[in-house]
Amino acid sequence: MNTTLRRRFRRQLGVSLIEALVALAVMAIGMLGIVGVQATLRTNSDVAKQRSEALRLAQREVEKWRSFVVLGATGATPPGYADMITSTYSEGGVSATFNVTRTVTDLPDPRKGKALKVQVGWTDRTSNAFQQVQLSTMVAGIAPDFAATMVVGGDGDAVGQQPKGRNRGIPINAKDLGNGTSGFIPPGTTGVAWVFNNSTGLIRLCSTGVAATSGLTSSNVTCGTDYALLLSGYIHYSLGTPSATSYDSLPFEASFLEASVHQTSPVTGTVICLSSGYDAVSRVYYCAVPVSNTPGTTPSWSGDLRFDTGLPSPGMAAASSSILSAQRKACRYHLAASYTNESKSQLNQNYLVIRAGNGSVSYSCPSPETQLHQPGP
Repeated sequence: MNTTLRRRFRRQLGVSLIEALVALAVMAIGMLGIVGVQATLRTNSDVAKQRSEALRLAQREVEKWRSFVVLGATGATPPGYADMITSTYSEGGVSATFNVTRTVTDLPDPRKGKALKVQVGWTDRTSNAFQQVQLSTMVAGIAPDFAATMVVGGDGDAVGQQPKGRNRGIPINAKDLGNGTSGFIPPGTTGVAWVFNNSTGLIRLCSTGVAATSGLTSSNVTCGTDYALLLSGYIHYSLGTPSATSYDSLPFEASFLEASVHQTSPVTGTVICLSSGYDAVSRVYYCAVPVSNTPGTTPSWSGDLRFDTGLPSPGMAAASSSILSAQRKACRYHLAASYTNESKSQLNQNYLVIRAGNGSVSYSCPSPETQLHQPGP
């Protein structure tokens, strides 16, 4: 091999060594990247696991206070409504220690309940102490014994929604007459029909020859010039003994007790209130309250709802201090004691009827979920 070839061969051997070193460097950088990705994946996996556990703790805390057993305090498990106060505690988890903060604030009147916020925080593997999940809810201040009375059915729905594309003040079972109005035959009536404006909810008092709402058409109703707004709801009768002082009433009341409206304005027109039995312990009522329909003014009315003493004597108590077991008192579910310039239909205006007393003790309306209505302010 001549000298020139030997020199070229030596140069080629050096180049191969450099290429190998460069390849090793590239591989080392790549492996470092893989290690970094694995570390990130591990951290994210830990955080996901910790967040799942924190969410479970928050949900457990919320459900604990939703399932309180009495309005008073028990200081134990299961808790009472009064035990729900702002508090902080720590709880060990599988891969972290969690700090649980419960923040409780009273809802503004007339709503009876508490706003509950649960925050669960922890420090993750990277010493980040700002990891946190949060759940918020509201807990109604209603005695569990009386909770069922709050689910008495109603014709209304959530504010802002329009069932069947009509004003929400129209009973859901009213029949659309196809001309911008809906017809409804009040319970227990013959020859009477209420025709609602689908847009405004105003009622026109009409007559008809059909017996059922399903048979109404625009051609078989004859309407006058009087207008009204709807006031409706349910009267519930307490038949159980949810506390030491029995609130029970007699089943026959579902056939006797009637709602009425004492109207202070406008003073013309006659309020029509009709009702019928809804179930074994409830009665549904519908009142058409007259309003003026003067151009340029908003139809409205003022007054208050009362209960007729249609019960067999002695009927409704004349004073809140009554102790007679044969007399009754009415309680309202945080509704207004009276109505002022009401320009919309009022639905789900529900009431509870209780005994006045047991002959020696005067009963009070279940508090805080109800207030005395009649006799009352």
